[in-house]
Amino acid sequence: MSIAARGPRNHLVLEESGILIKEIWDAIADHKDTTWLKTRYPISDDDIFECIDALIDLTEADDKDFIELVCVKTGEEPNDIELETRGLTDRIFFSVVSYAKSIYAADTDIQVLYTKGLMQLINDCLNDITNGSSAYTESYLHNKVYESFVNAYGKVGSVDDILTILDKDTLFKSKYND
Repeated sequence: MSIAARGPRNHLVLEESGILIKEIWDAIADHKDTTWLKTRYPISDDDIFECIDALIDLTEADDKDFIELVCVKTGEEPNDIELETRGLTDRIFFSVVSYAKSIYAADTDIQVLYTKGLMQLINDCLNDITNGSSAYTESYLHNKVYESFVNAYGKVGSVDDILTILDKDTLFKSKYND
C-alpha cells in the first residue's frame, strides 16, 4: 500500500483504504497498539509502519524535539538501574520505533519496538565511545537520545562508570532483548 494526497486540501491517506494517515499518527501517539489499529481500520502492519515512516519523512527535526529519560536506582549494585522515559515528542517516538523496525523487522509491537530501539540507540552510542569513535554525533536521533541518557545517568553515576562497570553486551538487558 502507499500514501497519496486526496481531496481539495491534499490530505494524505492510505491509498487503498482512503484512511487519513493523521488518524493513524494520532492513535499511535495515544499509545494504541497495532491490534487496536487493525481492528479499528482495515489496514495491515505494513500500512502502520509506512505511516510512521511518513511522519518522519514529512516533518523536520527542530529544537522542539526532545526526549527526557530518567534513571532510577532499584538496588545497591551498580547495574541495578531502570531507565524510564518521562517525556518525548511524537517525532522522536516515531523515529525510535522506525529505527528499531529497521533492525527488528519481524516485530510489530510498537511499545516493544520503542524499548528495543531506545536500548539499541544507547548501545550504539556507548559502543562508539568505547571504540573511540564519534560517529553517533552525526545522527540527530542518536545525539538526542545520548544527551538525554547522559543527563539521566549523571544523576546516579557517570558515563565513564557505566562504560567500566557494566558489560556493554548485557547493558539494559530486558525481557525485550533477543
